[in-house]
Amino acid sequence: MNRHGYSLLHLLDEVVEKERSSLKKAHYKKSIIALLVVLMYLLIAVAFAKILPLAVLQDLTNSNIKRRILHDAIQAAAVIPFAATYFRSADFRGKETYSKWIPWGLIGVCAILVTIILPERVYAFWFYLIIVGCGEEFVFRGYLHRELRKAFNFKVSVILGGLVFGFAHGYSHFMVLGGPITGILSELGGGIVGALVFSAIYEKSNSIGWPILIHTCLDFVGYLI
Repeated sequence: MNRHGYSLLHLLDEVVEKERSSLKKAHYKKSIIALLVVLMYLLIAVAFAKILPLAVLQDLTNSNIKRRILHDAIQAAAVIPFAATYFRSADFRGKETYSKWIPWGLIGVCAILVTIILPERVYAFWFYLIIVGCGEEFVFRGYLHRELRKAFNFKVSVILGGLVFGFAHGYSHFMVLGGPITGILSELGGGIVGALVFSAIYEKSNSIGWPILIHTCLDFVGYLI
């Protein structure tokens, strides 16, 4: 190969390297934006919960359930943009296959069984499915973790996402439930563990459905116990 040929290859390598560097910077920027968006979502959600105090699930009655339904409906609506970004992403369009819809079918089966066996707990089940399961998984795995993974490896993504996940739980407990401020710090470790488990399930299954199903069942069973 002559000198001109080598020069051309060198030029092509430089172009490719610049494209990679530019793409990497774009992914870092999107990751920072994703972190800020989730934190903003958390602050707004907590502020909204402070403005509209609610009866806990165990104390729902015919007189206060309408207010609870309104609050939860607004919370569910706030998650729709995060869910939309997931269903429009390459992760869903490129990786989701018919077999990945199995967890959604199992969620339907669980809903039917709860309705038949525990009719008095139906609202609690739908709360843990839509607000907790779908809400947290679409926000933290379907959006935040997915954006972080474009810029970082799995470990770094889990740590960053887990810190935000833990902070979300600790901050909401402190602001809404009146827990100790030290609880925010104690939740950070649990957030990383939770992010590790649910992110691993998400990546291994290539479907957000499995983390939603498992998250919902764990929290609903904890509520029953």
